[in-house]
Amino acid sequence: SLSPVLSINSLGGNKFYLQLADSAYRCVSTDSVYVTTIDSINRIFGKATFNGGTGIINKGYLFLYKDNNSLGSWPIVDSVSLDATGAYSFDSTKIKAGHYIVRVFPDTAKYPRLTAMYYLHPKPKNDTCTYYWDSASIATVTCGGSFARNIDIKGLPNLPDSGGTGIISGTVAKGAGYSGMQTVHRYKNHFTTQGENDGIHGVAVGLGKKPNPVSDIIATTSTDTSGFYHFDHIPPGNYLIFADIPGLPCDSFYNVTVGSGKDSIPNNNY
Repeated sequence: SLSPVLSINSLGGNKFYLQLADSAYRCVSTDSVYVTTIDSINRIFGKATFNGGTGIINKGYLFLYKDNNSLGSWPIVDSVSLDATGAYSFDSTKIKAGHYIVRVFPDTAKYPRLTAMYYLHPKPKNDTCTYYWDSASIATVTCGGSFARNIDIKGLPNLPDSGGTGIISGTVAKGAGYSGMQTVHRYKNHFTTQGENDGIHGVAVGLGKKPNPVSDIIATTSTDTSGFYHFDHIPPGNYLIFADIPGLPCDSFYNVTVGSGKDSIPNNNY
C-alpha cells in the first residue's frame, strides 16, 4: 500500500477542490470534495477627539502597531488618515491574528497644542489615551472568525501655549541591530526599508517639565523623514526629553536646562 496522496486545486476566489487518492493491492480509490472557505474580516476603526470628546480631530493620521514576538518589537503594519468627521478605519487585509496598539498623530499645523497619544481602554471618568506605548491598551485578534473593535481615542489634552523662546532639537536614528526594519512615511501609506544609522521617521518625542516630567508634558512632536525633531517657544526651566518607540523601553532621557533669551540646545540625539 502506498501513502495516500492529497491534491488541492483552486477553483478561483475562496473555492477549492480536494481529492484524496489511495493505492492498495493495485487498486486506486479516490474521494473528492468541494470546499468553500469563509474569509475572516478583521476591523479596527473609530474616531479621534479632544477636550473630553467635544472637539473633533479631522486632520492627522494614525499608526497601527503589531506585536512581533520573535523580535520583541512593535512594527507598523498600517497607516491611515483621519477623515472630515474625525473617523478612521485600518485596512482589514493587514489585520491578522496577533496583538495591536493604536496611536493618533494630530496634524501639528492645525492642532499645534495637541499631542500624539495611544489608545487606552477607558476607565471610569478617565480619557481614553496615554502618552506611552507600554501603557496602551492592546487589541487582540485571534485565528478564525471575524474581529471588530471600535477604538475611539478621546480627550487628547490641549497643551497650554508655553510662550517661551528656547529651542531644543535632535535626531532619532537606527543603531546596530536595527538594519532592515521597516517604517512608514507620514501622510503616505507605503513602507520603506531603512538601514543602520538612518533617521527614523514618525517617532513621537515628548518634553516634560521637572520636577514631574512624566506627567507634566508641555510639548510633543514627531520626527521628520530624516529623523530630525525640534521644540520651539520653550520658556526657561529644567526639562526631560524622551523618545517613544513601541517595543523599546523608554529608559533613555536627556536632561536639559533652557536659559533666558533665545537659548538653543541642539544634538539631543537617540
